[in-house]
Amino acid sequence: MVSKRHEHFMGLVVFFLIIFGFSTMSMGGNIFPSFTFVDPLDGTTVTSDTFLDQPTLLVFLENAGELTESNIRMVTRIKEKYSEYDLRVAAICIDRDEAGVLRMLVKQQPSFKVLVPKEGWRIEAGGSGMPLFLLLDNNLAVIRKLERKEEAKKALFEAIDMQLGIMR
Repeated sequence: MVSKRHEHFMGLVVFFLIIFGFSTMSMGGNIFPSFTFVDPLDGTTVTSDTFLDQPTLLVFLENAGELTESNIRMVTRIKEKYSEYDLRVAAICIDRDEAGVLRMLVKQQPSFKVLVPKEGWRIEAGGSGMPLFLLLDNNLAVIRKLERKEEAKKALFEAIDMQLGIMR
């Protein structure tokens, strides 16, 4: 029998192999692995099941310092632009510095969830450019991966429009 800790570890290994192994082209239906994160504001646990049945944009940040006004404005703009659609938006700070993330959340007050890995997990950014944007469909299949804000600006809106069936 496999222990829960080993199961979680293997899930995270697969999770980051997938995130940092994908190219920036269309993902062709690769399913995003299950995950569990924590909301540092209220301590609630957020799992991948939370994002099933709705298109989701996950924005990965390397540390609390990336919760800048500029990054928050960009993600907020995306969330507001698609507010009438069922697009879920969350940022995930891969550095487990909950106190630092909490300080930035209080200071910046973003309109979207910012999550951190569960206690005991240390996640490395690998070679991906941060922030990292992953667009998932309602079955958690990765539709698009974009690195760095400069790359993501226009291409991300186009990918979200396509996923939501919006003609502009």
